Amino acid sequence: MSKKAQIKMMESIAVLGVFFVLLVMGLVFYGKYQAVSVKQAGSVAFDKEAIRIVEIISYLPEMQCSTDAVTEFNCYDVYKIKGLAQTIQGTESFNPDGKIEYAETVQSQEFKQYYFSTFGFSKIQIVEVFPKDTLANPTVIYDFPPVSEGTSDASKVKGISYMRVPVSLFDPVLRDYSFAYLEVGVYRR
Repeated sequence: MSKKAQIKMMESIAVLGVFFVLLVMGLVFYGKYQAVSVKQAGSVAFDKEAIRIVEIISYLPEMQCSTDAVTEFNCYDVYKIKGLAQTIQGTESFNPDGKIEYAETVQSQEFKQYYFSTFGFSKIQIVEVFPKDTLANPTVIYDFPPVSEGTSDASKVKGISYMRVPVSLFDPVLRDYSFAYLEVGVYRR
């Protein structure tokens, strides 16, 4: 083989080497871009799920304020909230720190399963902002994290996407309003 042919072959190999290096770099860049796009699409999906749950809970008659058969928008009855939380979470008790804990009952498990079809793997709570004397802060209405097979911890949770909506709380006994926000968190799996 002549020197000229060897030089041309080496040039061809060098061009092919540069081409494949550029091709691999392009594929790596594209793969990273796709991973970020998929992650963002997943985040948008969880945000949409949180918005869907907020829309549903905004019109739940189990919590809405009503005066003379007229319901108020984004107004929740304090006693209805307490009743719904006890119904879904179980019987109420206080731990040594003074915080409210719920002991699950058979009936509360049935209600949790019923509301699971609507709320899925999420956490719904109301946090009173002003004045802070009507409800226990925060009042957890529904909490259903995904759990691993055979364990009771929430190790499958990869995060939680929150949506907060300002609401007013109405105490029908005192005929008094207070300010709070509804916090809906969707668990990422």
